[in-house]
Order: sequence, then C-alpha cells, then structure tokens
Amino acid sequence: MTEGSTGRGNTTDAPWIALFDRRLTVSATKEYYVVYLFSTDMSAVTLSLAFGTTQFEEQFGGPTKAFPRMRSAATRLQEMFNHLIPKNLVRKPINLVARPRQRLHYAYQQAAILSYAPYRVAELPEESQLVRDLKELVQLYIDIVSDPLEATVDRLVEAVIEPATEVETIEVRDFEPRIPKKQPKSSKSNKQKRRYSPESRKVGDAGERAVIRREKEHLTKLGRPDLADRVRWHSQEQEFPGWYITSFDDAGNEFFIEVKSCVGKSVSSVNLTVNEWEAACDGSRRHRYYIYIVTDALSATPSIERLPNPADYVDRKQLSCEAIVYELRLGPS
Repeated sequence: MTEGSTGRGNTTDAPWIALFDRRLTVSATKEYYVVYLFSTDMSAVTLSLAFGTTQFEEQFGGPTKAFPRMRSAATRLQEMFNHLIPKNLVRKPINLVARPRQRLHYAYQQAAILSYAPYRVAELPEESQLVRDLKELVQLYIDIVSDPLEATVDRLVEAVIEPATEVETIEVRDFEPRIPKKQPKSSKSNKQKRRYSPESRKVGDAGERAVIRREKEHLTKLGRPDLADRVRWHSQEQEFPGWYITSFDDAGNEFFIEVKSCVGKSVSSVNLTVNEWEAACDGSRRHRYYIYIVTDALSATPSIERLPNPADYVDRKQLSCEAIVYELRLGPS
C-alpha cells in the first residue's frame, strides 16, 4: 500500500519517502524505518534507516537533549546487529544542508542510523544500483524488526542510559486522563498492531526505588516514621500479590501501589499483567489500589503520577483497558 501527502502536520523543507514495517510502526514520528531524504537544496537524496525524531523530542525535549539520545540509540542498534550490516553503510549523521531554523531536516540529520552515501540528483547511479541498494536496506530492516530481541526505541534508549546515582527531587502529581490524539481519516482503517513490551528490570527498579523513597519521606513528614518503616517493597522480597509496594495513609490504613516506569517524560499507556488487573478490580481493595506512573525514571529528577482506583476510571469509560496478549498453553491447565 502506498500513501501520499502534501503536508500532514509540520511541512518539511524538502521531500521524503518512507517505507514502514507495520509490525514496528506506521508513523514517521515513531520508531525507525527506511527513508529517502532529499537535502534542503535538492541537490542530493540519501537512503537511510532512520529514527522518527518526534518520539525522541517528546521524551527528552529539544535538540540539546534529543540528539545525543538518538545517536546513542543508533550506536546501540548498530552494535546489536553489527553481524548483519554491510560494510558500505555509513553509521554517522548525514548531511542534508539543513540549518537549525529548518527544524525537521536539521533533526533528520541526527536521526540516521545507517545510510548509503548521498546520491547526487544531477548524477544518479544506474537504476539497477538504486534498486539493489533499496532491496538491501529493506531486507536489513526486516531482519532487525523480525529479531526476537525486539529492538524498539524504548529498549534502545533504556540500554544506553545509566540510572542516576542519586535521586535529587521527586515531583508528585495527581493523575489526569490523556486527551486522545486525532488520527488522520486515511489511517483509521489501518490500525497498527501494538507490540507487548514489558519495561526492563533496570527501569522498573529505578521507578520502584523512587516510589519507595517518596512514600517513606511523605509518611515521615506527616509525623508517622513508624509507618514509614513498615512500607514494603514486595518485588524485592520475591512476593507478587498484584502490586509492588504496600504503603499507608497518615491514619495507618494500607493502600497498594502498582508501579509503571519509563525513561521518557510522557506515557500514553501502561501494560498490566492478569494478576495486576485482577488485583486492581478486586472489590475488597480497588478503592485502595493505585498505579504510580513514573516518568524520567532513570534521571535524578523522576516524576510520579498517582492514579487511584484505575478500575473505576475504566468503569466510567474515562480510561480503556484491553487484552493485547494471550498465552496459549499447549496442554491442559
């Protein structure tokens, strides 16, 4: 299927043509894909495997923070699949003759993971060479996406960021339902199949440590150090009741905290196990069940969003919850 556009969203300074493996992405703003990028002066076109820049900018902010993350993620992907990468592919940023004010193309230069040397528009190679290069890069792309390691952007970024040695401040705020993003009419019938991507243990541990610290500090400030000492981190005790942490309010009443963490500054959904969702829906505890959503989990300034009684939000249709993975056991239960 092919699709064209004269400019959906932000208009670029030069044309581009992208090819998506729909198992990974159907959007030029997310993950990575094969793309032809014309230089801003239209003198050359570069064939690349490149990241969607919007995902990095939304997670990490402007170019100063996003560009180093893109380069680190690119290096990580190159290292993971070095045995598959042809030697003629370039592993550095590309030159699209873009200046900072040409924001999108300026970012595309840093988003390149692997590229061929630019084709000069005035001296294009034979069509057979262009076809061969494209087929070679598309096959490499398919092989990477098909790999059991599932090298998504989130996992690449998690792999190259080390947790902060010490948490400086923790921002805590109440949960607010996300505003749904409008989807282009042409994409509604082509809903992307989502992958199930559990958070890494490194990110999960960092988020849980931030929550443990926040709960103990909060109870101590309330004048209840006795309760602070009783806060339990179940996963560290190899206990899995359907939440990670048991804490207390100032009256000594227990409440139950499931922690979901990510390395970026925002998150639009979280994955829950059957055990976690059953615990959230249990009538005896649902009003005391929280999901703490930790963003910037590996930084020195993580942020916690407190979602109380998620099952109630679903019942009131303010949130939606659906199964995206089933386990088929090849024998009787």
